[in-house]
Amino acid sequence: MYIPSLSNIKKKTKKINKTKRKPQKDIKTNLHTYMYACICIVVYLIRCVEK
Repeated sequence: MYIPSLSNIKKKTKKINKTKRKPQKDIKTNLHTYMYACICIVVYLIRCVEK
């Protein structure tokens, strides 16, 4: 299973923040990114606990 690093998530959020043409679409993509980041953090924490 591939777990992206936090820097990749930050890059993704920066990319989304740069493209602010359609506000409605931007909010949707930002929500997806935050959900994605939360899932990554949760998986990371679970892996740390398992060790």
